[in-house]
Amino acid sequence: MVMTVDKRGQRDKAKQTGALLRQYRERLGLTQHEAEKLTGVRREYIGSIETGRIAIIYPEPFNALRKVYGFPGWEILEAMGYETDAAGAAPQGQADVVRLATMISLLSPADRQVIEEMVHAMRKRSRGSGQNE
Repeated sequence: MVMTVDKRGQRDKAKQTGALLRQYRERLGLTQHEAEKLTGVRREYIGSIETGRIAIIYPEPFNALRKVYGFPGWEILEAMGYETDAAGAAPQGQADVVRLATMISLLSPADRQVIEEMVHAMRKRSRGSGQNE
């Protein structure tokens, strides 16, 4: 039996992974050069990932990018074609909370502060008290 590799599918996954990582970098307002300085991952490697020339990211650069970009690891693993139980493991509703937390983590510190203040105000109002938490 001869095993064949779906080159087109692998290429599509690599491009999807690269586009996703580029979005995370750009949401932080980073150039590839700035990302290199913050992560220690060579700019050329970052560029190769973002353009889909690299299909599988080695663990060290993966973890360095994750720490700086703040993406959930499972999201990139799934984009690369790995199966994770991240989506299936969360009870109904909790998956939405995870996605929302991920989106909030990509906001600027000032925007996160605004969100935190809004949540605090909603909690106070739902308790019906004027007490501080």
